[in-house]
Amino acid sequence: MPFDGSGAKTGRSPLCAVVPFGLAASLLLMAGADPSHAGHGGLAHSDGGTVSAHPDAQGPAQSERTSRDEGPAADSTAEVAADGVLRVAAARTSFDAESAAEAGDELEGGEDETMRETAALVQQARPDVLVITGVPYDGTHRLAEVMNSQYLAVDQQGQEGLAYAYMYTAPTNSGVDSGADLDGDGFIGGEGDALGEGDYAGQYGMVVLSLAPIDEDEVRTFQDFLWDDMPGNVMPDGSSSVERSVLPLYGATLWDVPITVEDRTLHVIAAARASAGFSDRGPALMVDQRRFIDDYVSEEESDAEYIYDDEGDRGGFDGEQWIVAGDDGLGAGTIRSHSELPEEDASTETEAETRLTWADLRLD
Repeated sequence: MPFDGSGAKTGRSPLCAVVPFGLAASLLLMAGADPSHAGHGGLAHSDGGTVSAHPDAQGPAQSERTSRDEGPAADSTAEVAADGVLRVAAARTSFDAESAAEAGDELEGGEDETMRETAALVQQARPDVLVITGVPYDGTHRLAEVMNSQYLAVDQQGQEGLAYAYMYTAPTNSGVDSGADLDGDGFIGGEGDALGEGDYAGQYGMVVLSLAPIDEDEVRTFQDFLWDDMPGNVMPDGSSSVERSVLPLYGATLWDVPITVEDRTLHVIAAARASAGFSDRGPALMVDQRRFIDDYVSEEESDAEYIYDDEGDRGGFDGEQWIVAGDDGLGAGTIRSHSELPEEDASTETEAETRLTWADLRLD
């Protein structure tokens, strides 16, 4: 069974998640953006998302935040909720490995220097919610355990360890064979025929980590949304009927992940894409991926009528507060929210190859 921060068993189902931080994290920040620009999608997947709690996780009694410049440090998610503030961070990772298993081998033992540096920055910022894109999805949950237990939970560069109590991950379209000859080379298979860029299935995925509970029953995923099902899409001229019938809007994936903070719920709209340079479709994909998210969170219900999730439910965002974190078409590692974020509530820390950006969101 999962555990809470005190080591006591909880009643949550014993599910794990894939949590590989990358070997180079880069991030751009955009806070308080006006949701009126451009969106994401995917194809059928057989494995659902999973959530886990870690035995060493810092739960509601242990999560002391040390890097705020003003006001008292929040020593628990309960206190963060009482203050009405939740810190959300995002980073994009990169692995040179040729498989998810090899990526796990590289991180095993807790000695990877770039990963240790990344973990130290996370520990310094101490975000309540962390979205990491560029994460290989292997279905075994090994990377999650290595990342959480051997890097984040271990003191790094004088910073106190921080293990997340809850993690969510799900399959990605990256590197998944489409079963069609999309690149027209006369053969089926290979990167050019994948649903999303990737040298192997699952290369570019995503993970959401949280100190507060994730309501996995209410998570919406959009891996199966077809690009051609988006009205007014900008698919390249000359796209074949086969491409229109199989290509997902998201070469990776998109999720709406509810985070429960006492009696309030924040929806983290986590977006991962494979690459803007994937064949000649990359720029058009970015435009439509951005518009998809803007339609999803639009206050005009009609803007999202065309949207369907992987369960077949239609319509857009149904909640009170949202924040987009990840790759939403602005660049690698983006944060924007439903409300204006004061300048002093957004920060960036850069150390060598690693860049981590976060924003403090004032919950309604």
